[in-house]
Amino acid sequence: MLVLGAFVFFGGLLLGLAALFDSSQARAQVGRSVDAVSGLSFGGRAATSPAGEGSFVDRVLQPGYLHAAELGRRLSPATSGDRLARQLDRAGNPGGWSQERIYAAKVACLAGFGLIAALLAGSSAVVAVVAAPAAAVAGFFLPNVLLYNAALKRDIEIRKSLPDALDLLTISVEAGLGFDAALSQVARNTQGALAG
Repeated sequence: MLVLGAFVFFGGLLLGLAALFDSSQARAQVGRSVDAVSGLSFGGRAATSPAGEGSFVDRVLQPGYLHAAELGRRLSPATSGDRLARQLDRAGNPGGWSQERIYAAKVACLAGFGLIAALLAGSSAVVAVVAAPAAAVAGFFLPNVLLYNAALKRDIEIRKSLPDALDLLTISVEAGLGFDAALSQVARNTQGALAG
């Protein structure tokens, strides 16, 4: 059971690392397309490429990440995509956060939390049967909670900076600037969520 637990843990770790290398997906697809086109000959026979060509990220981590994201999408309700898009907008679309990453993180947390709870339960089968599924469900919803928290923090930041931004906007318009110029003045002179 310990070997299985280690395997699942490192699998989740690999999925997390794959999420970090999401930007290499487009380059990898273009590279494969170019290789496929360059491998064609006039006889219509494709040249064979040696096995193991390509980086570890492109061969192992990226497909694992994509499969985890697809599994997370299937395990989530049908309306979760729209809800996640709204939450990402409320959170200010933080860099590196996308729906695919959140779905992959949900699967990684589900597997990781379930495994950790099963390992901590030890030899008690009753505790493992109750704790592992409960921890797995909690892990599945943890990325949603973190996204909600980021959106809530941004809402609070906007509420705190809104009075100063409105004062600056009013002063700029009263000073003779047009509304568009006053808005750009507010964006230049304020920091935080309202500046963007």
